[in-house]
Amino acid sequence: MGTDHPAVMGTLESLAHACSLSGHEDHALKYYNEGLERLYELDEDNREHQASIMFKMSRIHGNLQDIEAQLE
Repeated sequence: MGTDHPAVMGTLESLAHACSLSGHEDHALKYYNEGLERLYELDEDNREHQASIMFKMSRIHGNLQDIEAQLE
C-alpha cells in the first residue's frame, strides 16, 4: 500500500484514538505526530485534516495538564 496510502493514515489515527482511550497518551501522541508528519509530506495544504489532528493532540495535552504543549 505504501506509507502515504489513506488506509495507513486512517490506521495511524485509529491507533492513536485507541491509545488515548486506554490511557496511553504518550503512544497516542506518537501516532498522531507520525500521521501529521506524513500528512505534511503528502499534502501540506490540507489544513482541515491537519487542524483535526492538532485538535485531538491538544485534548491529550490538556488531559496531561501540559498547558504549554496544548497551546503549541
